[in-house]
Amino acid sequence: MRRAIAAMFVIGAIGILIQAASAVQVSVEPSIQTVSEGDYFTVNISVNPEGSEVFAAQYELHFNNSLLRVISQDKGPFLGDAGVSLLKNEINNPLGCVKYGETRTVLPAVTDPGVLASIEFKARSSGTSELNFTVAKLSDPSLNPISTNSNNGTVEIGDPQPSSPFFIYGYVVYDDDSDCNNPIINVTNLNTNKEWQANTDETSNYYQHMLRHGVDILAGETLQFNVTKGSQTVIQTHEVTQSEINVGGLFNFNVTLQTEGHPQVWYFTQAENTTVNAPYANDGWVHDKDLVMNKTKPAEGTYCILEGGKALWFYATTGAQTDLSFGENNWTAKIFTSDPDDKAGNTTTVDVCKITPGGVVTVIASGSVPLIANETEYDITCVHSTTQNFNTGDWLGVRVSWSGPASEKIRVYYNPTGDKNSYVKSPSADPGYPIPELSTLILFSSGLLALAGYALKKRKSNRDE
Repeated sequence: MRRAIAAMFVIGAIGILIQAASAVQVSVEPSIQTVSEGDYFTVNISVNPEGSEVFAAQYELHFNNSLLRVISQDKGPFLGDAGVSLLKNEINNPLGCVKYGETRTVLPAVTDPGVLASIEFKARSSGTSELNFTVAKLSDPSLNPISTNSNNGTVEIGDPQPSSPFFIYGYVVYDDDSDCNNPIINVTNLNTNKEWQANTDETSNYYQHMLRHGVDILAGETLQFNVTKGSQTVIQTHEVTQSEINVGGLFNFNVTLQTEGHPQVWYFTQAENTTVNAPYANDGWVHDKDLVMNKTKPAEGTYCILEGGKALWFYATTGAQTDLSFGENNWTAKIFTSDPDDKAGNTTTVDVCKITPGGVVTVIASGSVPLIANETEYDITCVHSTTQNFNTGDWLGVRVSWSGPASEKIRVYYNPTGDKNSYVKSPSADPGYPIPELSTLILFSSGLLALAGYALKKRKSNRDE
């Protein structure tokens, strides 16, 4: 009898061990991380299905809000990009917790390990904070719960690092390789909103500025360079690396401006419209995303998803600084998409638009092309539809859409590493948006003076009669 009971106990223990070993693992990675006060850092919430089929996942993670602050919580690739619905993405710093959940909407389920979400923190003060799951739930395709083991994490925060010099310098040139002397260069830390103006000289295209690591800049923070000369403006960003901190600066960060009076190319980027505060385009469409287009190729990014019947918007980095006109001329666009495959035959449309400060949209040029199987690169001529006059404060924007059903999606690329830079190009009559060339202003002013002179002469002639 005793042997039978012992055997049953052993069998039960083995069953428990097998069940524990096969449970899905939900983990904070890295499990232990050491940072300094003031640092920004990222942890991943990873899922290892251990052979299970995962169809939906959610978690709630708690942290010490006197030591840490959550900056962002972003979707990871675990459940995929297509056929996924976001259930919850909440950040509550006052309570010291984040909540996240998503589910697949179509089969198959997921059996491979991956990152469910990434959380960016800022270390506020020295100490040790646990990163503890209070909820970690997973479901199979029948929405039955899956046995889950949660693995918590720890963040150790040391005293802030002593400040050290961080030297920035570079050169500004035009796209014809001529020097752009004495540009205006404003540098902004996008993580802290601190701003500086770099030192320049009227006889040189060289610029420089000294920052302090530990005070002005930390590894992982992003610097924005707003470079202006005459009517031309370009904005570039750069994420500072630890190796640059180690060598003491960002060296030879060079910037290229377009030569005044030429067509301008506006490259699509992954930057959100909130970084430039363009007026929201009230065009009656559902917007998949509101992003930014820039006069320089993006340094990073891959693609964004465009659903059928929805629109992607790309806004210029600034509005018109004075009244100007592009005349009645065509624009061109180059769009890189994913292979349309069975979506071939649907059309992709690019609308070049003027947006008033109140958000009223006027399409000034438009073009469409049919999607072709195995083709991912499309050249589109956007034919002018009205006089392209901009008043001060009006904003240039581009709307991209396609005619597929709402259930279908394509990708629109802005991929610098894969040389898939989608863009629009203004006509040769571009006056130099957002500020016309000096010669254009002189001609415009001369015309006004001539009209004024004619009016005075006419009035004098009428009095003499």
